[in-house]
Amino acid sequence: MYFFTLLLILLTTVITTTTAASSSSTSLTSILIPLYIYPTPKAWDSLYHVITAYPTQPFTIIVNPDSGPGSTRFPDESYTEGILKLKKFKNVRLIGYVHVSYTSRKVQDVWKDIDKYVGWDAYKKGAISLDGIFVDEAPEDVGTGDVKLKYMQMVRKRVLNGFRGIGKSGFTMINPGVIADRRFYGLTADAVISFEDRLVNYYAPGKLLTSKDMNKSPGAPSKMQAIIVTSVTVFAEEAG
Repeated sequence: MYFFTLLLILLTTVITTTTAASSSSTSLTSILIPLYIYPTPKAWDSLYHVITAYPTQPFTIIVNPDSGPGSTRFPDESYTEGILKLKKFKNVRLIGYVHVSYTSRKVQDVWKDIDKYVGWDAYKKGAISLDGIFVDEAPEDVGTGDVKLKYMQMVRKRVLNGFRGIGKSGFTMINPGVIADRRFYGLTADAVISFEDRLVNYYAPGKLLTSKDMNKSPGAPSKMQAIIVTSVTVFAEEAG
């Protein structure tokens, strides 16, 4: 649902879905695409078309073979072919999906997923290496004794160490889906998703733009903010 919703937004020229830092030197806002569909024949064609149509627009695309990198060392042939096509675009940054279950998941299992994505760099049939990691189900609070913050810092360190080892920056985006404690910014991520909901709720009381809690993300740099719009209402123009 996210994939086709965001493509619809793009095609109607609304391109402000995320304020995460751009992967290029330009100041253009990067478009975040959670690509949570399998690349059956033509399944990703609409995405290729949009990226081609906006060659100077940065895109950050989350790849997600199986709620993570999957059980095999490399993704299957259909998936590798899709990634190879995305890698041809200079305006695309690819990041791999992992989840932490709000820090209830064993951090060692998260590390294994991260390491597997890093290992895609060793694929011999083409360049499918990623640029970083998307951490889903991230916590919004630091926890008693900062235990959740420390957990997320361990995740971040694993990402940085792994990707820097293959010459990448290890871009890290985390997704609490709501406004989060500002200490997560910088210490655990390059960008934090502070809103994951329908577009109609973006300006609702207590959301990202209206929160009065200055211990949280309204005080964080705008370039580190990101949002996911799960649905948008588009009204067709009435015939004249």
